[in-house]
Amino acid sequence: MSKSVLNQRLNYLGIADMDYLAARLLMLSGNPFCGMPKAAEALEKIMKLFLILEAKISRNEDLIAKDLKKYSHNLIKLSNKVESLCPMQLGENWKKYLEKLQKSYYDRYPDNWANEMEWTSDIDNLDAIYAYLRQNISNNFPLEEEKVAKRFGVNIIPAYNDEIVGIIEEAGMLSPIDLLAKNNKQIDKFNTP
Repeated sequence: MSKSVLNQRLNYLGIADMDYLAARLLMLSGNPFCGMPKAAEALEKIMKLFLILEAKISRNEDLIAKDLKKYSHNLIKLSNKVESLCPMQLGENWKKYLEKLQKSYYDRYPDNWANEMEWTSDIDNLDAIYAYLRQNISNNFPLEEEKVAKRFGVNIIPAYNDEIVGIIEEAGMLSPIDLLAKNNKQIDKFNTP
């Protein structure tokens, strides 16, 4: 992508939100094999978005995709960089959880199955970390974007109109907002439509 990542920050946040919802759905359904790697993707995106916003705020620098490639999919490297810029108040266990998510990302492939797999549906940890990062990031969007950035799902959730939500509920499924709220001890930290 040659476009400035900065121009895509709201889209990036919306995609991170949907990855987070997908991870929740998979974990709530008892499928940590797919849920944990999806959670890793959501946290990777939200931490990269933090770096995009920090560069703009601190140095008036517009990061592009290649500037973020050096972090690859490495949650530990990303979290270390984020923490060097803004110490996190998530307690000691969050790094251990990131390590589990990182390992699960690589355990998706049979070549890595010789190692012991550590699957967990620790949705409380995922919710706490994602809510904390999202809340801090959405507070640092430019004023003209802040209202949209604070709304969970940004520009994607509004596409779920009453008709679509009706079809989802008729089929016995949860709407995105119901999925966000299900067993979520952090729900009060999310601004939902």
